[in-house]
Amino acid sequence: MRKIQVILLFSVAALIFAGCSLRTTRSGILMIKGSETMKPLITELAAEFMRKNPGVSIYVDGGSSSEGIRELIEGEADICMASRPLEAKEVRALAEKTGMLGISTIIAKDEVFFYVNGSNRVSNLSFTQLKDILSGRITNWKEVGGPDLRITLYLRPSNSGTMAYVRKFVLDNQNYGSNAIIKPTNDEIIEGVAGDEGAIGFTGIQYGAESRISLLSVDKIFPSGFSPGSEGYPVTRYLHLYTISEPTGIHKDLITWIISPEGQKIVRELGYIPLWLKE
Repeated sequence: MRKIQVILLFSVAALIFAGCSLRTTRSGILMIKGSETMKPLITELAAEFMRKNPGVSIYVDGGSSSEGIRELIEGEADICMASRPLEAKEVRALAEKTGMLGISTIIAKDEVFFYVNGSNRVSNLSFTQLKDILSGRITNWKEVGGPDLRITLYLRPSNSGTMAYVRKFVLDNQNYGSNAIIKPTNDEIIEGVAGDEGAIGFTGIQYGAESRISLLSVDKIFPSGFSPGSEGYPVTRYLHLYTISEPTGIHKDLITWIISPEGQKIVRELGYIPLWLKE
């Protein structure tokens, strides 16, 4: 049996050349799969990296964090996008398949947006109210100062990283309410909420710009991606890129560039939260 190599990575390490752009002469193909939340970000970063490195081809495919992790383990992806940490069972599967425990590089932060139909007058929920709505304990908007209207919860499938994150950190690992309608993509969540007066849904930061829905503040704090300068929004998470082992070659070139000042500037421009870059 191969010895499992334990590799620890401090994601935001001194990989960055201050004020410099990373340029390479490498060529090759990368397949990046996973988180639907991260897909818009990684697609734009990959396009810019390919523009700077014409010999490199990068293919980005969304779906869910769970799917991306499975595809990384099975060798169907070179890099996995995940909006959550690996679960213990995934680490075991990776170790059994590859003899490695995987490497996580944190590349950005993301705020989970909660929103309602544009006709709903509710604009703020306390964290406790949000938890009670998502778990099904509160079932009518009048219970939180809204109209006498049944609440309909729009969710992604259970393999979604955003679903898993909210279930763990908002619901304390309790189940979502039975009043849920499952939609396979974030775009369909948006469409569902926009067309249902009693709806509530949530997605990552990049899916919150839609005029037919209204963004909720939580504990009277709006996400900083919506309200620049806002601090303390309670539903914030890190976004990860996973590789099986310590990245080398174009894997390393891409990831190093993403967490460089140049890459983090794009992170900020796209509405995500850079790790350290300031205005």
